[in-house]
Amino acid sequence: YVSYNVDSTYFLNPDITEQQMKEFGRITNTYKRFYAEHLKIPYAEKITYVNTSPVSKSNAWLLVTYPTIINVGREPYGMKMFFEGEGKAWAKQFIGHELGHYYFGHYRSFNSAIGDVCCEGFSEYLSTLMVRNFFPDSIYRKQLDKKIKGLKGFNPMPLSQIKTESDYTNRELYVYKYAPLLLMAIEKEVGTNAMWSWMQKILQTPAVFTDYQFLHKTLSATLK
Repeated sequence: YVSYNVDSTYFLNPDITEQQMKEFGRITNTYKRFYAEHLKIPYAEKITYVNTSPVSKSNAWLLVTYPTIINVGREPYGMKMFFEGEGKAWAKQFIGHELGHYYFGHYRSFNSAIGDVCCEGFSEYLSTLMVRNFFPDSIYRKQLDKKIKGLKGFNPMPLSQIKTESDYTNRELYVYKYAPLLLMAIEKEVGTNAMWSWMQKILQTPAVFTDYQFLHKTLSATLK
């Protein structure tokens, strides 16, 4: 294995050039600053990217266990995908999601039946805010349309009625598509600044259970 330190971002076994690592480090630090400045909570981790290959030829995925983000995939799904081909903007959105897990999943963990919504849904919503801030509007619109089309025929149970994880029916659709769209709908009602304030309260308000009542309480406190 080969390791590199680029502006306090670490790479283990990368399949990208040194110049691309510098760009990757710059992007990482830019997204970290964006989240920290808006949430008013320091991003207190130096990220390590690990690139490795799956046993199978047809599978690829990203996973995070802080402070490490692991990219598992053969070409074209190695780290090169963040710089080459039509999907590079889409791939960088995934990094925004994984970096969002520093706050939702690492800085604060969630312990109720809607824990996946809190962890994955809010991380995906953060990545949406990042895309809107750093990418052309056409990229954001394409991402939004993909989520909406992905929910065709899906009848999600209201968040307030989720009692067990099986109530998601389809976890992938519920937490990665429906939940961020639900948060975006709330944002249209209350404004983006209120959403940042709400997320800050979610992350810092003491609570025994981080359940639906907790989300309701913190949103009410935000909106007064």
